[in-house]
Amino acid sequence: MKTIKGFAEYLRKSRLKEYTVYYLDLLKEVDIPLVKLAIEKDLIKDLKDEASVSTTMERQEKSLLSIEDDTLISNAKVNLKLWEEDKLPGISKNDILPADLVLVYGIQKKAMFHFLQDYTQDSKEILDIVQEVEDLHTNLQNEAVQMLFKIQKSTQEQLFETKERFSLLVENVKDYAIFFVDTKGIIQSWNEGARRMKGYTKEEIIGKPITTFYTQEDIQANVPRYNLNMALENGHYETQGLRVRKDGSTFWAETLYTAMYNDKEELNGFSKITRDVTDMRNAKIELENKAMELERSNVELEQFAYIASHDLQEPLRTISSYVQLIANRYKDKLDKDADEFIDFAVDGSNRMRLLINSLLEYSRVNKIKPFQWVESADVIEDILQDMKEQINESGTVVKYNELPKIYADPILIGQVFQNLIGNAIKFRDGKDPIIEISGKRDNAEVLFSVKDNGIGIKREYDDKIFVIFQRLNSREKYPGTGIGLSICKKIVERHGGKIWVESEPGKGATFYFTIKTTLL
Repeated sequence: MKTIKGFAEYLRKSRLKEYTVYYLDLLKEVDIPLVKLAIEKDLIKDLKDEASVSTTMERQEKSLLSIEDDTLISNAKVNLKLWEEDKLPGISKNDILPADLVLVYGIQKKAMFHFLQDYTQDSKEILDIVQEVEDLHTNLQNEAVQMLFKIQKSTQEQLFETKERFSLLVENVKDYAIFFVDTKGIIQSWNEGARRMKGYTKEEIIGKPITTFYTQEDIQANVPRYNLNMALENGHYETQGLRVRKDGSTFWAETLYTAMYNDKEELNGFSKITRDVTDMRNAKIELENKAMELERSNVELEQFAYIASHDLQEPLRTISSYVQLIANRYKDKLDKDADEFIDFAVDGSNRMRLLINSLLEYSRVNKIKPFQWVESADVIEDILQDMKEQINESGTVVKYNELPKIYADPILIGQVFQNLIGNAIKFRDGKDPIIEISGKRDNAEVLFSVKDNGIGIKREYDDKIFVIFQRLNSREKYPGTGIGLSICKKIVERHGGKIWVESEPGKGATFYFTIKTTLL
């Protein structure tokens, strides 16, 4: 199962430059006061400058790496402490506002989501990663806003400067509705984003209550007052809900309230930052529906495969028994054609039995069993013992050194190694097979490889070989059902990993697969 950690690693290792450039393009589209100030103070060059791209790439690489090793929040706390102590180079702690934080975090999320479908096409995985990203940035935002709340309570002068700068710098921000409301919920300021999102001009809305934007149901339930009270109690409050535009249409809004105090710790006003997340919410609902539909479909398919293959066993036994009876009784007693027909019937029934058993095996992979810590070397030893006769007859040599401990279903992982070793023996090129198995821990994953000296695979077939019942070679020369590697793929994915091959015809093949070190 793919997660945010794997997604961060994918962006860092495979798409860092593209991801950074896209992120900077988004920054250019949104007027962020802090970014403007940094450019004015010559702390950063124009965002189009190559040096800015290079510097931002370094920052993004560190950020993505901190997602992989679970240090993003702790690293952010260190930077926030520097902010509180007014130790950020070239930027005063009074220069950073809630709007800055919300805008930057929003752009960061948007940039990540842009590449998500390149990383996975699985709707459930997309939905889970979206939720992980949302949760992570919500936690980041909460930490930052709490620090802002702490800083804002220091002096009346700072509060005044913050309000003044807040009003001036957010005036032209277009993608977020950013404004002040007083303790009674009366609107005190209005920016361009609020006008675009809600349809009111400054003249029409300043002095009006925030209940103007709420549905009648929310007003009756006292939701506007509740939101302000929560911000008062906690220093800040983030919520989502249906909001009403001037023309009566509605949209789904994500809103952050921040309470602001004077030097006597008296509540002076709330800042309110809103963004329209209707499209995101609709996409999330659609993904949830697709994920549920996919899960239901997968369950139904597995049940069908199990029932169909199970029910086919009985008539097949009857057919096989009678075909075998005919073969025993009449072979060599009829003409040559009859003997050939009998051989075809026997071979066909045997292959059908193999296919049905393979289908049963495939349908059982996703049966949930508790994972456990196992020594991968022990798993391989058991498999080699089971395959001892086949290994000895073929003159196969299997090599492996120290292998990592894994959190897995030992039976299923054993099937993966058995299939890969079996294939290496089967697809040998007239020489004794040499198989080398290795494994190493790589952050949150274990990477295994199984290398052979067999016939190899053409590059254009790298993906096809993992499709169920797909064969690249004749059944007469290399018998089998063509399901082994598809079972390997399903087992590996069941363990949150992926499997692939690197090979050239005549030069053997190396199969790689990963599994998570813990079940995520």
